Amino acid sequence: MRGRGLLALGLVYLCAMLAIFKPWIHGRDGAAYYAWLRSAVIDRDLDTYNELQHYQNVQDVDLQSNVWRDDAGRTQTGLWINHWPVGSAVLWAPFFLLAHAATQILNLLGLGFAANGYSPPYVWLSMFGSTTWALLGLLLVYGIARELYDDRTATLAAASIWLASPLVFYMFMYPTMSHANDAFANAAFVCVWYKTRRERGYTGWVALGLSAGLAGLVRTQNVLLAVFPSLELAADLVRQLRLRAWHEVRHSVIKAGLFAIALLTAFVPQMVVWKAVFGSYIVLNPIQISMGLGFDLRSPHWLKVLFSSNRGLFVWHPILLPATLGLWFLAKRERRLALMLVVGFLLQLYLIGSYDAWHSSPAFGARYFVNMLPMFVLGLAALTDWMQQRVSSTPVLAAAAAFVLWNFSLIIQYSLQLVPRFGPVALSKMVQNQFLVVPRYFGRVVGLMLSRLSW
Repeated sequence: MRGRGLLALGLVYLCAMLAIFKPWIHGRDGAAYYAWLRSAVIDRDLDTYNELQHYQNVQDVDLQSNVWRDDAGRTQTGLWINHWPVGSAVLWAPFFLLAHAATQILNLLGLGFAANGYSPPYVWLSMFGSTTWALLGLLLVYGIARELYDDRTATLAAASIWLASPLVFYMFMYPTMSHANDAFANAAFVCVWYKTRRERGYTGWVALGLSAGLAGLVRTQNVLLAVFPSLELAADLVRQLRLRAWHEVRHSVIKAGLFAIALLTAFVPQMVVWKAVFGSYIVLNPIQISMGLGFDLRSPHWLKVLFSSNRGLFVWHPILLPATLGLWFLAKRERRLALMLVVGFLLQLYLIGSYDAWHSSPAFGARYFVNMLPMFVLGLAALTDWMQQRVSSTPVLAAAAAFVLWNFSLIIQYSLQLVPRFGPVALSKMVQNQFLVVPRYFGRVVGLMLSRLSW
């Protein structure tokens, strides 16, 4: 039975790759993430001007806008402003380098593409990297769910969150963004924490620090992942000091040092880039320099983040509300795990709620929360386990299918611009479109997907 879940998830991945995978460098964010990799490998510098200029000229409408020109400029170091983190470039690097080697070999045979970082092999393989990392992150969380619950429950929870959340969109249709990589990085951190939670020695703290640093490298706000382990260390240290257990105190101090050093070591690439571009190893808010967006520490938008029609988490992705409530049942089995996930979620909610662009638009849904994949999968697994002890599997499966159908119908609305890509959405219009308008296009969309599969 345990192998069936992996097989099912693998088949879903394969079908999605064949039917909806779109390998492209799209939008200002996507071009900026990719520019770091192309500039470092091909140009061997950190000036991303020519990469952004390339995509401005040849591809993206929003890169050709006045907004892009207003944001652009050179810093005091003389390099072009690019505030986007470098973690996605780091994760794409193995795939990009494979493409670079392949194109050069094929060119020697007269059969290749231009070995310039822009040609299709580079883009295809790099974007394939996004889907690969996201799948690995999903499987890591699925592995935790399978330890806690039966394989059927774990598989249903993982597949449902995958297909009924923004992850499926950013994994296959918009892989040039950082969100697929973000899902992996957060899943890796949670997996390391979970595997070492009962007895975490020096090696465990190093691994935890490296995973937290990698997550921060992908999206800077992920440094908040370090808060819960730091609280664990602080609680241990206070207890040991009260008991005057000096030997244990020494070990705790060493663990804290190793955790901090490992985190900073993994985060070094970002610090090097900040130093080159902005002239400082630590830049608290590079987006303020680039786009003038700041944070209000009162977090005035946190309720909107959850319930606004403008990409509100539970409005656009209703499955995530029961998944969040499922943490109550997870706590009954793994209290510390549930607490760690809740603390991480609340910290993210506070930070996003304080951000000027809290809505993340233009975007399909609440993309800032893709990194909460572990919390949603494990919460839904706990809730599903509780429900299946009280009702048959049929209504549970029906509910999961309905949530998935809702999400894919909303993707069709977003893709066809039946709902605006910026700003609030009239909820009555959204719901009406789901039931009355999208079905007119559904057959055509399914036909296109099947034609790709048959090809």
